Amino acid sequence: MGAAPPAALSGHVDAYGEFSTGADAGSCHNLDVLTESRRRVLGVVVLVVVLTGIVGVACVVVVPQVWAASLTTVSEEPRTVELSAGDHRVGARVPSGWALRPVPTDASRLELWSPDGVLHVELRLTDPGDPEALLAETAAGHGPVSTETTAAGGIFVHAETADGSGIAGVVTAGGSRVVVVADETEGYRAEVAMLVAGIGAAA
Repeated sequence: MGAAPPAALSGHVDAYGEFSTGADAGSCHNLDVLTESRRRVLGVVVLVVVLTGIVGVACVVVVPQVWAASLTTVSEEPRTVELSAGDHRVGARVPSGWALRPVPTDASRLELWSPDGVLHVELRLTDPGDPEALLAETAAGHGPVSTETTAAGGIFVHAETADGSGIAGVVTAGGSRVVVVADETEGYRAEVAMLVAGIGAAA
């Protein structure tokens, strides 16, 4: 009797053209399923990372801008805004048409913009001290210091900022000191003088 013919082999041909028997075929199928699952998980992870990055950028860039815009108002008529620091209180007169933005966490500071949006002025009520010393801290490298008396009877010690584009000064109003920093003041000296004159007004 001759040798029995070999039994027919069952299996499948994989993507590489290789033949696998039944046991191997099951393993290949399981491997394919496992690989597909891993791809799906990886895709979800990548998507989550991308979305997290987008949300993070929005929180860092967009949200602060929206928050700042919501705090900015335009003065439809002249108004006086109070600056406070400890026991010190000083009023700052804001002309009509100017945009103003308080700092929610710091009642001693106020930001202002001229009606055309070009002139930006920061006011900060600070502890009493020598005005020229405070000015030196505010505008390092400034030019010659000038001293003027404001319309409200205060003393304004000021000089050009270090880059020469603006004015930094300190207003003495009673026993308080208000630091004034104005950017891009070319052609806006009268507007700065008007703001300075209103520091110390009754709130």
